[in-house]
Amino acid sequence: MVQISRRCFIRLATLSGATVAVGAVLEGARRPAHAATIRVTHFGGPYGALRDIVGVPFEQEKLGQVAYETDQPAIILSKLQAQRDNPPYDVVMMVRAVALRAGRAGLLSTLSPSEVPALSEVHPQAVLDGNLGVAMIIDSLDLMYDTQKVGAPIGSWLDLWRPELRGRVVLPAMPLAGFVTFTLLAVSRALGGDEKHVDDAFKKIKELRPAVRVFVTDPNQASQLIERGEIAAAPQYSVRISNVMKANAHVARATPREGVPAAPYDLCVAKGSPYQDVCRRYLDFILSRRIQESLASTLLATPVNKQAKAAGPSARLVMSDFGKLWFVDEEYVAAHQKEWLDRWVREVQT
Repeated sequence: MVQISRRCFIRLATLSGATVAVGAVLEGARRPAHAATIRVTHFGGPYGALRDIVGVPFEQEKLGQVAYETDQPAIILSKLQAQRDNPPYDVVMMVRAVALRAGRAGLLSTLSPSEVPALSEVHPQAVLDGNLGVAMIIDSLDLMYDTQKVGAPIGSWLDLWRPELRGRVVLPAMPLAGFVTFTLLAVSRALGGDEKHVDDAFKKIKELRPAVRVFVTDPNQASQLIERGEIAAAPQYSVRISNVMKANAHVARATPREGVPAAPYDLCVAKGSPYQDVCRRYLDFILSRRIQESLASTLLATPVNKQAKAAGPSARLVMSDFGKLWFVDEEYVAAHQKEWLDRWVREVQT
């Protein structure tokens, strides 16, 4: 058999139009940076808007090409672990707990302000430990309530215990692990505790159980119930509250004085990606004030750029007070969450 070197093969390939594509694949890393196509994940649904908000202008400015794919954090982590040296994605979108696991596994690239200048423009809490990622936007768990069914605006997580709300409150049920955990920790914080003092929160929530109209297994159920006027108040993710408020003038967001637990959606660069420079340009672009304001106005989520604010009609819908956000101890929560969830099912949900 005749042995042909890789270099010779590529030279031969360029002589045939039919084999140019083969050469391009083999020499993908040699393509000009502006021509590189990076593969970027998102969660689907409303995040499909990233194509128009981010991808199109990124390409128009000749910064690179973007191909978006829908995937979920735990599955993304498994894929990165299985294809460490040839990752299926270049930039991944993850919830923070999973991003931390990916970072500990050595699957993510470190970011620096010199490579991603816009990092200096974001709130410090938006940056993943070790500079291994940065939140694109932030969701949170807040309280929504029907202004026509409460005597005074809700201003505390403990207002759910008001006698007037008896029988008109919703709480989450398993399998909504994150929803349950955030609700538990929010009540703990309202009682003056934190992740390490959940016993008092469990006792308090057990007192609320007779007042609960229903335990929901899908966040959409809570939104539907308040839209139909069947409940008065419920914990809910802030982005979902924004969309309910957009269509229902009588629904309001409380943003309790004790604050709300943040749910950052982090963007991370796969360490094995051959397009590190383009990935960093993409992150810098998406963190810029202009793009952050577009994201906030469209997704109705909290921007991470300190100067960015939602504009127009969206301004009243977005939770814009970054100071009201608090970030959980992800490591501690990961170590205790299963115990808490089992206890929730046993003591609260049933």
